Amino acid sequence: MLRAPSKRYLYCQFVGWGVFLMVYNISLYLVLQGRPEITKRLENAFVTFLAGLFMTHLLRNAIRSQGWLNKPIRQGLPWLLLSTALAALTAGLVKVTLISMGGMTLARAGHLSWLARVFATGFEYSILFLPWTIMYCLYHHIQKARQKNTELQRLELLLKEKSATAGDTAVDIESITRSLDRIRSLIDEDAARARAEITAFSQLLRKGYLKINDPQ
Repeated sequence: MLRAPSKRYLYCQFVGWGVFLMVYNISLYLVLQGRPEITKRLENAFVTFLAGLFMTHLLRNAIRSQGWLNKPIRQGLPWLLLSTALAALTAGLVKVTLISMGGMTLARAGHLSWLARVFATGFEYSILFLPWTIMYCLYHHIQKARQKNTELQRLELLLKEKSATAGDTAVDIESITRSLDRIRSLIDEDAARARAEITAFSQLLRKGYLKINDPQ
C-alpha cells in the first residue's frame, strides 16, 4: 500500500502547476488583451491545470507502486517513458472531455476530429510531463542517497557507542540484522550496489572491534 503523499510533495505539485497557470494566464492577457478569444483561452488554461495536476499525481503513484525507480536504468527507463507518454495522452483525453462537457471549445482546435484533438492535446501535455518525470526522478534519488547516508551514519554512531562502553561487549544480532534489512531496502537496485553497502557495513564492524552475540 502506498503511503499518503507528503506535505512537501503536495506543496511542490500545487506550486509547480500554479506557477504554470499564472505565467500562462499573464502571457495570454498581455498578448490577447481586449480580444474576445481570451476568455476561451483562460478557460482552457484552467482545465489544463486541473487535468495536469490530477494525471501527474496518478503518474507518481504508478511509478512508486511499480518500483521503476528502484530498477536498473535499462529496465526502469523504458517504463518511465512509456508511463509518461500514457499519462500525457490520458490527460489530453481528460481535458478534451471536460471541455466538451462544459460546453467550451478547445483552443486552436480548428476542424480537427475528436480523436485528433485528444492526440494533439496529449502531445502538448508530454512537453510538460517529461520535465516533471525527470525532476521527480532526481528528487527520488537525492532523497534515497540522503537516507542511505543517514543510515550509515547511524550505524557508525551505534558501533562507536558500543565500543566506547565496553570493548568486549557483544552486540545483539537482531539489531544487526534489522540494520542490514534497512540497508537492503534502500539499495535494491542491483547486486553491485548491494555488495558495496555490505562491504561498508563490514568495515564499520571491524572498526568497532565488536563480537556478535547470537541468542541461539
